[in-house]
Amino acid sequence: MVAVICAVGAVGLLSACQETPAIVEVWGTADGQELDVGVGTCEGNPTVTAVGTADEVRLSASMARSFSPFATTDCGTLRTVTLEEPLGDRQVVNDATGEQLEVLGSD
Repeated sequence: MVAVICAVGAVGLLSACQETPAIVEVWGTADGQELDVGVGTCEGNPTVTAVGTADEVRLSASMARSFSPFATTDCGTLRTVTLEEPLGDRQVVNDATGEQLEVLGSD
């Protein structure tokens, strides 16, 4: 699922659009401060942000909308986010969907 948010200029032309690409996989360890996040797109140079609390880490992905006829979501991009503290036993949550994400490599 990809959400698209567009701002429309005064004359009705698209001036800026942001997409929320799917977060497809997360890798990390409980004692580590980095999470590698797989984002379901190869377009638009996606960014991933992490906001941590005592109980969870919420991940958000965004990117500029591509209007290319060749744009695809059939590939992936890997981004690394650095947490302020080690992951520990906190849950990792997709901020866009509220879905809990499994962290691979955290066994």
